[in-house]
Amino acid sequence: MDEIMATLLGLERMAWEAYRMRDVDFFSRYLTNDSITVTPFWIANKGTAIKGIATNANPILGFSIEDPHLIVLSKDGLILTYRMMMELQIEGRPVAMPIRATTVYVNINGEWHAAFHQQTPVQS
Repeated sequence: MDEIMATLLGLERMAWEAYRMRDVDFFSRYLTNDSITVTPFWIANKGTAIKGIATNANPILGFSIEDPHLIVLSKDGLILTYRMMMELQIEGRPVAMPIRATTVYVNINGEWHAAFHQQTPVQS
C-alpha cells in the first residue's frame, strides 16, 4: 500500500506542477477520456479542462500536499484524498487557498489515470 500511495502522490505532484506550467500534453495523457473535474471555478470534462489549463488566468505560484489518505475500491480503482495549501495569483496578487482535494484513479493497461478530480475550499 505504501508503494501505491507514493506512486499516486507522485502523480498528484506531477499534475499540480503540470497545471502550474500549463502542460496540456501531460493532462492529455493523465486524464481518462471521460474524466470530470470539479473545482470552485468550473465543472469540466477532459477537453474543457485542458483548454482551461492552457489559458489559466490564475496561475499557481506554489503548493503543498498534506494528510493524504488512500481508499481502495478495487485492484484497478483507488481514491486519493488530501489537504492542500496552494498559492494562486489572482488579479496580479498572491492569494493563499487551502483546499481538500480528491482524485479517483483507474488503472488502464498498468498505468494510473485520473478519472475524477474534485477540490473544495476550506477555512485555514
